[in-house]
Amino acid sequence: MPYRVLRDVLKGMSPLLLMNLLSIRVNGPKAASLAFTINWRIADTGEKCHSELSNAVLNNPEGLDPEALLNVCLPR
Repeated sequence: MPYRVLRDVLKGMSPLLLMNLLSIRVNGPKAASLAFTINWRIADTGEKCHSELSNAVLNNPEGLDPEALLNVCLPR
């Protein structure tokens, strides 16, 4: 039953909240020398956000970054 509850919670989250949830899983020492930006677009709903990794911190602002290294379009 706990997995079903977690699945239902994840289904109800916005893409931005989901990206923020994933940002706490960043391994700081391993990510210290990395930097990138990924645009995320949800095809069904038109939601947009991007992930920026810099100085071992993953930030997830709303909207798209025109200088992103990767553009990902996914269904909800």
